[in-house]
Amino acid sequence: MNNTMTDVSKSASGNRGSRFGATVFRIGLFVGCCCMAGTHVRAQIAVAPPAPVVALRSAPDLETMVGPIALYPDPLIAQILPAATLPAQIVMANRYVTGGFDLNQIDVQPWDQSVKAVARYPDVLRMMDSSLDWTTALGQAFLYQPQDVMN
Repeated sequence: MNNTMTDVSKSASGNRGSRFGATVFRIGLFVGCCCMAGTHVRAQIAVAPPAPVVALRSAPDLETMVGPIALYPDPLIAQILPAATLPAQIVMANRYVTGGFDLNQIDVQPWDQSVKAVARYPDVLRMMDSSLDWTTALGQAFLYQPQDVMN
């Protein structure tokens, strides 16, 4: 019986040692996972997309660019400029208007309000659609140099 007690105490102390080792292993694994997760999150946050490089236009360039719409009424120009920042919607609106769709349904289309307003002027819409390079340049100038464009 004495031998049995010795065997039990040896196995109990051996279990304590292995339980301690397992606990240390689990803590180390937990800490390691937390550190790895934190590193992964920081890597995602630290990487930002590069800002677009935009060349600012000179005053004479802007005058030439704004020339085709310069004599339009100010309220119409106030719609053309933001609409020019959305050339894809200009194309869709022109397809809608020239496609024979119901012009009374323009307001329920998924376009920006400025594009809907310009769609009410088919000649202006057609000009913007047929000169997409100009429309895009005008929109970019309006985005990055709004005061210069409106002066």
